[in-house]
Amino acid sequence: MGNDERRWTVASPSPLRWRSWDDEFLVFNTASGETHHLNLIAATVLQRLEQDPATVADLMGEIRSASVDMPGLEQLPALLETLDELGLITPIDP
Repeated sequence: MGNDERRWTVASPSPLRWRSWDDEFLVFNTASGETHHLNLIAATVLQRLEQDPATVADLMGEIRSASVDMPGLEQLPALLETLDELGLITPIDP
């Protein structure tokens, strides 16, 4: 399975706690005790993955169909890897 076909989900069943100001977001990971500062694209993707697992193609399609101008969308695969390294999301088997 290629990286673009990999499905992603939030890493922990513990809830994430959110605070936002304009296009800046803080998310507190209750499982790890860590707080992360996210931009709009990272927050949008993470909030979407809290609902259901998704692939890169799923996420890109949904963001584009919502007619949202999202700078950095082309960097989505790298963003997912970064969120994984931070322990916020994890890949899952189909």
